[in-house]
Amino acid sequence: MIGLSILAVGCGKRGSPVAPRPRGPQPAARVEGRQLGDSVVVSFTVPDAQSAATDEAPVRAELMRLVYETHVETGFDPGAFRRRGQLVAALERDPFRQGERVRLEDRVLPTFEDAGPTLRYGLRLFDREGRSSAIAVAADLQQMRSLPPPNRLRADLVPEGVRLSWISDAGTATHGHAVYRADGDGEIPESPLNATPLTSGEFLDATVTRNATYRYEVRPILAAGLPRREGSGTQVTVVSVDRFPPLPPEAVVAVQERAAVRLFWRPNAENDVAGYRIWRRSADEEWIDRSGIVERPLWLDTDVVPAARFVYRITAIDAASPANESGPSKEVEIEIAEEPEPIEGSR
Repeated sequence: MIGLSILAVGCGKRGSPVAPRPRGPQPAARVEGRQLGDSVVVSFTVPDAQSAATDEAPVRAELMRLVYETHVETGFDPGAFRRRGQLVAALERDPFRQGERVRLEDRVLPTFEDAGPTLRYGLRLFDREGRSSAIAVAADLQQMRSLPPPNRLRADLVPEGVRLSWISDAGTATHGHAVYRADGDGEIPESPLNATPLTSGEFLDATVTRNATYRYEVRPILAAGLPRREGSGTQVTVVSVDRFPPLPPEAVVAVQERAAVRLFWRPNAENDVAGYRIWRRSADEEWIDRSGIVERPLWLDTDVVPAARFVYRITAIDAASPANESGPSKEVEIEIAEEPEPIEGSR
């Protein structure tokens, strides 16, 4: 009888089995809420995709809210949103772009008599297959009673930039004001221009670019600290046209240099000065432009004659379109010697 030998052959990798990767979108990033008047705006950043699979791209965002009375402990409860979270806003977009900042708004806040309730917001994303991300939670926000927006907001163009001024009816109840700026019809950003609350009713924006359109919004601050709690704002739009000439040049000096006159002066401090213009007259002349626009604060006038007396003045010109020209500098007078040494070259 022939004996049979059986060989058992194992296949596959050794080791513990690896669990399959969970499918669906990543949780939203940087979920932040703020009270704005009688609503709460919650912003989030669309997360990176877990894989290249297009069916996992987020296409829907849902905002849920929990309400805690002021005397109730608001400790972490992972199941609270599932049990009693209220869906207050939803947004669909196919798909959301990775890295973009998205806002949802809760327009129906709880009413209260004394101290406002604490609001907790959770946000979850859904992909094309209806799979949900984990809930990303914003920092708790104690709701405050809103204040009226400021009155008579105006934006005035000044040489330093744009000066805003307003009057607040909120009186001493306000914690100051916050100023926001958008480019043209763009969205109002999340962060204000001012690092600390404004209590003076005015603000100078010295960071504007000339010939640009800006939209400003000023909001009353309802309470200190983060998350931000602000009342509804008032807006004003302005085009930052440069209508302001530079200051007249200063410290102008004229000296004879052989058969020519050397002029030099102190450079203007404005950062938009494009050049200077030199004006000259004699006893029988009107003021004439001798130079065109020169960039450096010095110039050599070689078109002089012996024994003549000349008067000079200088204006500064900025880079605006059309350009603004300053008033004239103080006049300087010089008499040319009768027999000057000749000079070669041109101005």
